[in-house]
Amino acid sequence: IVPAHGRLDDAHADAHAVFVVRAPDGKYVTVREGGDGALLLDASADAALDALAFELAPCAAPGGAPTHPLGGRTFKLLNVYDAGAGPENAFVGRAADGGRLRAAYHEGDAMPLTLLPVEGRPHEYVLRGGAPAAYVSFADDGGWLHARYERRRDAMSVRLHLRTSNNAGTCRGDQFLLSNEFKPSKYAGKWISFSSNGNWLRCTYDRESDAMSVMLFPA
Repeated sequence: IVPAHGRLDDAHADAHAVFVVRAPDGKYVTVREGGDGALLLDASADAALDALAFELAPCAAPGGAPTHPLGGRTFKLLNVYDAGAGPENAFVGRAADGGRLRAAYHEGDAMPLTLLPVEGRPHEYVLRGGAPAAYVSFADDGGWLHARYERRRDAMSVRLHLRTSNNAGTCRGDQFLLSNEFKPSKYAGKWISFSSNGNWLRCTYDRESDAMSVMLFPA
């Protein structure tokens, strides 16, 4: 399976992933019309541009809705929580010292985070930072979030809660609240937000109204 770079048009710009299939002999899978009018697949195309493109979409739950619609995608997170002076409009980034996360950066300095699905737990993801790969989790002392963990099993699982506006209604559009779902933990079920001193992220908040609202920008 080979990524089909350049095979998306404007109507499919938000497709999850598009691939072509290449056989061991280097030929690509394409489609041809059989003698009875049926469409047949065979590995006969010499170039990827002549191959049949497939879109891989998220698996659906029994009810038909995707369980992890954002799985495998990479985003920068914009904090749009309104503490009284309008939306914060600051991106989440990683401090060089210790890998602590804070919502205090311009987009160019933000840390891209890849959302990796947690199997069997709809809308829950593990967050992985960029190069070098660093998983996100929290410190036992204070619940401060860091992107510094090397192993996925040490990462926290985060549930994304879709909303259409921030806490004050001053920013509209699809955005998410984040809750910590790592168990067992004294911070399990707590909301993720930012401190008033330095905008450092932590997962210690009890009330949904205190949770940070984030908008996702593809990275």
